[in-house]
Amino acid sequence: MKLQQLIISILILMGSYIPITAYSAVQTNIGNHKIGSRGYFRLGAGTSSGDTKSCFAAPGAGSKYRLGNECENWMDVDVYDRYYLDKLKKGPYVHLETRLLFHGKDEQGIDYKGVSDFFFEVGQLNADLGNFSIWIGRRRYDRRDIHIADYFFYKMIGDGFGFDNLDLGIGQLAYVYLRDKTTPIVDNFHLHQQAHQQSHDFRLKNIKVNPDGKLTLFANYTRIADETLYATRTSDETAKQLKLSGANGWALGVTHKQTQSWGYNKFTLQYGRGSSRQAGSWPFEKEAALGLLLDEANKAALEKAATLRLTDHFLIDGKRWAIMVAGVYERREHREFDGTDQTWISFGARPMWFVSKHFRLLLEAGYDRVTDHSKDIQGSVRKFTLAGELAHQAGFWQRPVLRIYGTYATWSESFRGQVGGESYATDTEGWNLGVQAETWW
Repeated sequence: MKLQQLIISILILMGSYIPITAYSAVQTNIGNHKIGSRGYFRLGAGTSSGDTKSCFAAPGAGSKYRLGNECENWMDVDVYDRYYLDKLKKGPYVHLETRLLFHGKDEQGIDYKGVSDFFFEVGQLNADLGNFSIWIGRRRYDRRDIHIADYFFYKMIGDGFGFDNLDLGIGQLAYVYLRDKTTPIVDNFHLHQQAHQQSHDFRLKNIKVNPDGKLTLFANYTRIADETLYATRTSDETAKQLKLSGANGWALGVTHKQTQSWGYNKFTLQYGRGSSRQAGSWPFEKEAALGLLLDEANKAALEKAATLRLTDHFLIDGKRWAIMVAGVYERREHREFDGTDQTWISFGARPMWFVSKHFRLLLEAGYDRVTDHSKDIQGSVRKFTLAGELAHQAGFWQRPVLRIYGTYATWSESFRGQVGGESYATDTEGWNLGVQAETWW
């Protein structure tokens, strides 16, 4: 993007800031109905050493530090209708909710991508059960993330059913059953049937262990079914039946959240094995991995694959300044199955200074190091961003914002040609300048 185009984009986004500030949480009561909307929106434009803006991520890392480092527009819009059986809205209810997703690359439009949520729920059936509810449909369930990296260490999504907030005295139990159908990808064949997977997710939440500190326990069991799938050979279209060797997996996790008047600290430990090797960050195997299971020898290799993950992040949200600091350690040992054998270490921080109620300065620094043990390669990406934001009001979580930013990144020689896209294909450093509007409601 040329400089004059960037200036035009700044003016357009500044003009959009006024209507965006009016778009906050939407909820209204009509009789026994509580109708509302929630969602997320970001839109940006920028330039680098080339015609398009570049972003900087370490190959093999699970995320990147996001301020001034997002090269796509994104919007998800959720609407719901909750009907209470009593006019005081304190008793049983029925609830219908759906969420639509849209995203696309900067300056290339934004496209509809699908439905992430469409579920029906009933809850508060009687006073003894409290907030207990049951649901059925498609759902992104209880995701948990590190905001400054946009990294979801718990991310369960799929079609199924479950219950939530069953009070056991020491905490609230939740259970989610999800199913998935995916077509495997394998060389030399085109498959005409899908493989079936299932996930059982258990969480025991809000266990009080110390003053203002609570635990969440996580357990997951997954299963890929044994199946015979119809396929045709790509070279001559000969029909053939391929056997997919099913596999099992399990994962465990624990999260401790310490809440204070100034913010919070959240620590998570996760371990996953077999078909649960994503350790809670995703419930199912994808097309290429399922294709490997068409070779029976790979079943045992998958069931030995394992991931260990530790994350910690804290937020201090003061009146004049705020800061979020995050760290991740992840060890993936999947070499025998798909060749992945790596360690990812990540550290980052985003301090901000509230110059006034409506303006703040931000600095974000991030470091990601990835070691590929199978290839004996190690490299890192260092990213630094300086930004100014117009905001609705002071506070780390306050949105909407309109920001202008500059980003500078460097990376290891071993990552040359793998970071920054075509603009920096022969370099080990890069930059971008841009503007972005962001809000949630």
